[in-house]
Order: sequence, then structure tokens, then C-alpha cells
Amino acid sequence: MVGMFLTFLIYGAVMMNQVCYGISENKKKFTVESGKRIVSSLSTITTKTDSSIACSSLCTSKTDCVTASYDNLLKQCLLDSDCTPTTETWQNALLIRIGDYPKDCGDIKGRSGVYSINPAGENCGYKVYCDMETDGGGWTVFQKRYNGNLDFYKNWKEYKEGFGNLKKEFWLGNDKLHQLTSLSTYSLRVLMEDFDNETRYAQYQSFTIGDAASKYKISLNSYSGDAGDSLTYSNNMQFTTHDQKNHETNSRGNCAVTFHGAWWFKSCHRSNLNGGYLAGEHQSYADGMNWYTWRGFHYSYKSTRMMIRRK
Repeated sequence: MVGMFLTFLIYGAVMMNQVCYGISENKKKFTVESGKRIVSSLSTITTKTDSSIACSSLCTSKTDCVTASYDNLLKQCLLDSDCTPTTETWQNALLIRIGDYPKDCGDIKGRSGVYSINPAGENCGYKVYCDMETDGGGWTVFQKRYNGNLDFYKNWKEYKEGFGNLKKEFWLGNDKLHQLTSLSTYSLRVLMEDFDNETRYAQYQSFTIGDAASKYKISLNSYSGDAGDSLTYSNNMQFTTHDQKNHETNSRGNCAVTFHGAWWFKSCHRSNLNGGYLAGEHQSYADGMNWYTWRGFHYSYKSTRMMIRRK
């Protein structure tokens, strides 16, 4: 079938309603459908290539391209970051769909940045930020804060679906975090930097997040690092936001409200990295980006990053 696909592309033959399959030089699987092209939109990049082979190679070489089309007469290559773009029938065109996404950042080779992944091999997948530098790379980042421009005091739905900008500050989303950690064994690494530019980390060899029915229950074990263990206190706890309290009953009420965050609260916390961005020492108690075992409940960090890597 691959040979048929190559002949199909080299000679530019257009056979209506035919779908062929291939594997690119960088081992990405894709399909080619004749007689269709992408309708240009805001997510489309238009360029010129000498052949459909060059167009498909260009798409598979780019981290943000998941669909392309090639017009044999115009020598026009359309690249799109949308896996289901609007298409139209076009006699001299080929529609190219990339069908083999990495499962997570561990499958990616390259620099730190935003990449498309598809953990379950279904639908279109989604984009994540990959840390390719820390401890050998391959880390899928699910929380990133560094300047306080994004308010993390969000509701249940927002934490469920994710929010922010992957190139800036963000929370990936509890649904995605559950999907990732349910498909394989992951370790968790928490990176923190204070305003003296000192960095420390906490790592857990096993880390999973339950589904929505479990209220995204956290399970982790085997701490190592130099920041101290401020997260095991939350082990087996459910996620809580200001509009949905799922932690133990205590005299403080909803811990997310009291400590201006969203977390796997118990009664209430030893860490609160989704708390207020209070920029260092603060008089208020435990309502900042706190990690108790490093700088206590009255210090809010300059930057934090929470990320997972498949073992």
C-alpha cells in the first residue's frame, strides 16, 4: 500500500474518492485523499512546493501542522493546525491528514515548546507544553506560573477543561490530566523558584489523577528532591475549587475560598501552588503559592511548574 501511495504522489494522479496511506521520513503515519482541499482560514498557512510529496513532508516536519492539502495545478500547499478543517471538493487537489501523534512529550524529540499529542489515539488530540530540558526532558507540563498575569482563582469547570495560554501561564485541565495518567505510569516533578532566583524541586515516582466521578482524586508516592515533601499530605484527596468543596470538614469552611486557590485540599493544605501570586513574603496566612517545607506559609514563589513524565 505504501508503494501505491508513492506512485500516486509522484505522478500526481487524481482518482476521486480514493484514500491511500503512507509513512513519512520522520515515521509519521498519514492518509491522502484525492479530490479535496482545505478551505483557507485563520489557522491555515499557504505556501508553494514543487510536489505533493514536498507538501506532505513539510506538514509532518512541523509540530503544529496536522492537516494539509496540495493543488497540483497551482503548486499550492496549505498547512493547517486544525485536524478537522473545512474542506471542499477540488478536482486537482490532495488532502493530507497526519494520523500518528505522539502520546505525550516523552515521544517527542526537539526543543521545549508547544506540541500536539494524542494519548488515546482518538479524535484530534490536543496541544501541550513540553519541557525538553529538565532532567533529560520528555516532561508534559500541566501547570505553569511565572508572572501572576493569569488569575488561578477559577471555578470547577475551568479547572476541569483547562485555562490560560500554553506559551505563557496555564492549567492544562483535570480531564486531560486524568486521561494521561490513566494510560500509563507517570512520575511527577514540581519545580519552584523564589525571588532570590534559587530553584528547588519535589519529585514523586508515581502519580495519577482520577476521573471526574472521583473528583479528580490524587494518588502519589515516593518523594525525592530538595524542596521537602509538601504534597503527600494531599494524597488520596479530591480536587476542590471555590464553587465545589470536596475536602474534609473543618472549621475553616471551603479551603479554596479561605486560601484563595484550587487544590487537593485535606484540612486544609501543606502546598497551595494555585494560590494567589503574592510575590515573595506576605503577611496573610497560607493563601499564596505556598510550599510549606521550603519557605513556609508566608512566602509565595516567583515561578512554579508542575509536569509529568511517562516511566
